[in-house]
Amino acid sequence: MFVIMLTYRWETGRGFMEYNYLRYITKIVEMGSMSKAANSLFMSQSTLSKSINLMEKQIGYKIFERNNRGVQLTC
Repeated sequence: MFVIMLTYRWETGRGFMEYNYLRYITKIVEMGSMSKAANSLFMSQSTLSKSINLMEKQIGYKIFERNNRGVQLTC
């Protein structure tokens, strides 16, 4: 896997979504937990969680169901 250094943005109707958000979602799904994904992305778990929460507010939809066993996509 390679890292794309450019930030892609597209209109979501309520703001802009960045390419990094898609990287975050993909990594969380791959790892099954926020903390493991954060370690893999070289960031803190709280930073990743705040980024996901911000994105969910921007699009107006909850992406992950969070519980004590990890996270799962809502759809």
